[in-house]
Amino acid sequence: MSLNPKHSFHLLTLECIAQMKEKFMVTIKPNGKAKDELLEIALAITKNDSGDVLIIRRQKPEQGSDGSRLEWAFPGGKISDYESHEETAERETLEETGHYVAVLKRLSTRKHPQYPVKIHYFACNLATTATTQMIEDHEIAQIAWVKPEKLLKEFFKTDLDKAVAEYLEIEIKVKS
Repeated sequence: MSLNPKHSFHLLTLECIAQMKEKFMVTIKPNGKAKDELLEIALAITKNDSGDVLIIRRQKPEQGSDGSRLEWAFPGGKISDYESHEETAERETLEETGHYVAVLKRLSTRKHPQYPVKIHYFACNLATTATTQMIEDHEIAQIAWVKPEKLLKEFFKTDLDKAVAEYLEIEIKVKS
């Protein structure tokens, strides 16, 4: 299977981006956003041909405002000023998992109830079965393809977005 030229470009630039991340961590907000605005992240909700969903286990789990623990998550990361939300989801998934994905559609955007972030969720599919080496291997402890119904039972200990649950055909209990 041949790679899309877009993915070839990603391979050439991912190493440069990874090297530049440390050098240019100064926050410049040309779009006029205030410093106290929520960090925005894009997450890729990716299913394979078997219907399994791609997730990652973080090296350093985070603690939520309610004491919840974020260890397993969908691949994704901080939205940069130089790329779209969709491009961020695709790039971060490639960096964290080595899988090339393509965004199909936006599922949802919300402020997470347990973490101080605004999350953009995107339905994705595998762009190719080819993989590459992870760039963010210092952040990721494990990559897994799991059955969607196991996400809330065995992996996720945090709130799952309603639109994401519907896309993955997971029944979630509404907290009263």
